[in-house]
Parts: sequence; C-alpha cells; structure tokens
Amino acid sequence: MKMNSWRFLYSTIIILGILILSLTVCAQSEYIDIEWMELMPADDLEVLLNPAEFIFDIEARAANDNMNVLQEISPTDTTKRFQQALELTRVVETFYGKIIRLVGFVVAL
Repeated sequence: MKMNSWRFLYSTIIILGILILSLTVCAQSEYIDIEWMELMPADDLEVLLNPAEFIFDIEARAANDNMNVLQEISPTDTTKRFQQALELTRVVETFYGKIIRLVGFVVAL
C-alpha cells in the first residue's frame, strides 16, 4: 500500500513538472517585445524628447540644476508641460493584460 502511494506521488510530481514546463514554453511564444518608450503616452514622450532650449544651457550640478526651480527659471506653458511630463505616471493602456517582454535591465536608484 505504501509503495503505491509513493508511486502516485512521484507520478504526480513528474506530471506537474512537465505541465509547468510546457506552460512556460507556450507562454514564452506569446510575448510582445516592446521598448521602454512604448510604455509612455505619445504626447508625454514628445515633450520629453523635445525640451525647451534653455534646459540645455543649465550647467550640471549648478544651483538651478533642479526641477523644483524650473518654473522660476522660465515660467512658460512649455516649461510647465515639460515638468508635468516628468512627473506624470500615465501609461499606454493598450498593454494592459498583455504579456510583454521589455528589453533592458533595471538599475536601482
């Protein structure tokens, strides 16, 4: 009786292992490869890729190299929209519920 219980247990483990392996292989073929930029709404991405010219004139590590003073430096709608794009957490909703694969790696900040 004990021998049959062990055989059943081993058989179950092997079957579950095969099932998990096959599901993993199937799931890998259903990935959508995307780039990080595709997760951002197009209007936010456009603003971030084309910032106001004065931003390039700010010297690195200078007193005004700070997002908190951006509006003080140039209080325009362009500057306000740029800062909003940096702070917003909107994403592209077409990827909700999809299995995706992102190229790249995570860097701790």
